[in-house]
Amino acid sequence: MTAKSRTFVKLREIVFSYNVPANLLKNSRFFRSASVSVVGRNLLYFTGKGTRNMDLDQFTSASSDMTMAKFFKAYFFARTTEMFGDIPLTEALQGESAGNFAPKYNTQLEVYQQVLSWLEEANNELANLKEKGNILDGDFFYNGKPEQWQKLVNSFKLRVLISLSKRADDSPALRVKERFAEVLANPTKYPLILENRDNFQLLYNNINTYPLWPTDGVIIKKDVRNTLGATYLNILKTLQDPRLLIQALPASAMPSDPTRPFDVYNGGKTGDLQSTLLKQAADGQLSMINFDYWLASPSGVPSIQLGASEVQFALAEGINRGWASGDAAVRFQSGISQSMLFYGVSQDKINLFLQANPYKGNNAEGLKQILTQKYVAFFENSGKQAFFEQRRTGVPVFDIGPSNANNNQIPKRWAYPKTEYSTNETYLKEALQRQFNGSDTQNDIIWLIK
Repeated sequence: MTAKSRTFVKLREIVFSYNVPANLLKNSRFFRSASVSVVGRNLLYFTGKGTRNMDLDQFTSASSDMTMAKFFKAYFFARTTEMFGDIPLTEALQGESAGNFAPKYNTQLEVYQQVLSWLEEANNELANLKEKGNILDGDFFYNGKPEQWQKLVNSFKLRVLISLSKRADDSPALRVKERFAEVLANPTKYPLILENRDNFQLLYNNINTYPLWPTDGVIIKKDVRNTLGATYLNILKTLQDPRLLIQALPASAMPSDPTRPFDVYNGGKTGDLQSTLLKQAADGQLSMINFDYWLASPSGVPSIQLGASEVQFALAEGINRGWASGDAAVRFQSGISQSMLFYGVSQDKINLFLQANPYKGNNAEGLKQILTQKYVAFFENSGKQAFFEQRRTGVPVFDIGPSNANNNQIPKRWAYPKTEYSTNETYLKEALQRQFNGSDTQNDIIWLIK
C-alpha cells in the first residue's frame, strides 16, 4: 500500500511470505501448518525539494490526516503507557528531524492529559468533517465516514476514562468523572459505538485469512492446543450462558446428560503445567474450541478492537460508580445483548439469560457483575483489554499454580525494552527512579493502577 499527497510518496510496507510445505510437517504432533514472513516498513520516501523528512507532525493544516493522526497518537500512546508506565511523549517521534534520539519521559498523568486532549480535538474536527460531507480516503474500516470514526474516538475516550478509575478522585487535572458525565449527557456531541454494526473491527477474507485458518485449507477438528481456560469457561458454565455452546465443544470424555447440557464442558486451569493440560486435553477432559464456528470459512470471525459491548459496560460501570446519572441496569443488559448477538444467540435465549441474571444494583455486587460480563465479552477480541481490566479490578480472580514462574504473582506490567538501556539510559533511569525506586520488573505497580 502506498500513501500519496501533493508533496510526497511513501512505500509503507512490503510483505514476503513463505508457506512451509505440508509434507515437511506431517510427522509433527503440534504443527499442521507453518509460514515465514519478512516485513519491510517505511522503505522509500520520495519528497519534494527542501523536504528532509515527512511525518504526521509536519502537517500544519486542519486536514483529515491531522485529525486521524490525533486519534491514532492517542490510541497508541495510551496503549504504550498502559503496558510500561511513564513513556516519552512530548519529545517522542522527533528523531532525526529534531536530532533528538534520547527523549525525556513524561509521567503517566501528563500522558493521559495529552491523550484526552487529542481525543477531544479529534471529536470536534470529525464533527466538522461530517458537516462538510468530507470522506476519509483509504479507510477500509468505516468506508471513509467521519461519523463512524467520531463514534470510535468517543468510545475510546470512555475506555481511557474507565481505565483511570483509580485516579478519578486524586487527579483533578484529568477531570475523569466530569468528562464521563459530559459524554453520557450529550450523545449528539459525543456519539458512541452502541451496536455491533458500528464495531471497530478487522474483517478477514480469502486473501487476508483468519489467523487460525490452516494454510492448506484442511481443518482437523481436534487440536489439543486450542482448549478453553477454566477461568473463562467456569463463568459461562455457572451462569448457563448460551455463548459457551457456540464457542466450545463438549469435553469428549465427560458423561453426557441431555437435561444438563452445560455439565459436559470443562476448562483447563491456567496455572497448571503445559504437560498436564496437554494430557488432559488428549484424554478428552477439556473442551476445545468449536471448529465449526471459528473456522466456518477463511474469513473466520471478525477481530473486534473496540466494540459495542465494551462501551455499554463502560457506561454501566461509570453509572454504578456514581460518575453520572443513568440506568446501569439497561447498559448492563445491553452489553450482554450485544455480545450475544455477535455470536448469533437468538433474542429469545438472550431474554431468558437476562431474566435469570438480573442486575443487582449500583453496589459492589452489581459492579462485579458488570466487570465479569465485560471480561466474558472480551473473549478472543480487543487485544490486551481483558488483562488490563483484570489488573485494574481483580475481576475475575486468575488461577495461580505450578506453572507460575513469578513467585506466585500475576505480572502487572511490561519491563522497558532492553534497547532503551543502550539508547536512552539517562532518562530511562530517571523515570524508573521516579516510579519504582529504580526497579524495572514485571511486578512493579504503575501509577495508573496504584
